[in-house]
Amino acid sequence: MTEIESGSKRSEYQRTGHRKFASHAAMFLCALGTACVITACSGSTPSQAAAADHATGEAAQTETVTTQESADQQDTAAAAQEAGQQSADAGSSVKANEEEIVSLFITPEEKERIELLIETPEDAQQYAIDNEFTSCMLEEDGSVSITMTKARHEELMETLRDAISLTSKDKVGSEYYPNIVNVEFNDDFTEFTVTTKSETVEVDEYISALDFFYYGWYYNTFNGTPAENIHVDYINEASGEVIESADSMNMEQYEEMVGEGFESDGSEAEYAEE
Repeated sequence: MTEIESGSKRSEYQRTGHRKFASHAAMFLCALGTACVITACSGSTPSQAAAADHATGEAAQTETVTTQESADQQDTAAAAQEAGQQSADAGSSVKANEEEIVSLFITPEEKERIELLIETPEDAQQYAIDNEFTSCMLEEDGSVSITMTKARHEELMETLRDAISLTSKDKVGSEYYPNIVNVEFNDDFTEFTVTTKSETVEVDEYISALDFFYYGWYYNTFNGTPAENIHVDYINEASGEVIESADSMNMEQYEEMVGEGFESDGSEAEYAEE
């Protein structure tokens, strides 16, 4: 196997890992989409029909003119009061709805970083439909504007938390990371702690940081809190000491270390022999 072929294999794994994360998120979104229906407030109420029936019944009565006029006046006043109350309620509902809307703005750089495939207005429209968002618009500069109800946003963030937790834990003892024994993270997924049996982190294990970067970027983009940095610590299980770290804000340094790892771990000679 040549070094180029090996690099391609690792790059393909990273793409596979990202697709796996996306598939977890899509699965939860799909489940939430079928289980939850967010409805808008209605401006009409059954009391309107009841009031109309009541007025009709009063008109049909054969009381004296004085009694009838008095009843009509009472009904008119009641109807006016009810209409005013309904108007006030409708105004309150609109105000509440406006306050419950969550707006997100995703820059072209963020969109590329999380691999958000929205390239046309039609893509944006379909994305809103698929995820039950209020709207999704592709701006002229390539950025994306998304609006959704607060309730839908809370569902979405819970979905992403579940997806990130699953895919992070899936790394433990996996084919690609047999030495990883535990993965922990903070609430906003900007800090990851990876416990490993390894005494030194080899390149194959160190490259997992890219997945954790991706998880943190994705979560915080949709949380409306773009993260300046995602930090990953690798801890030796036996000693409890940090043996390696990685930061998304230093991507060039990270990529350089990964590149040096391929050269220093004997991989080049090994691949040449194969």
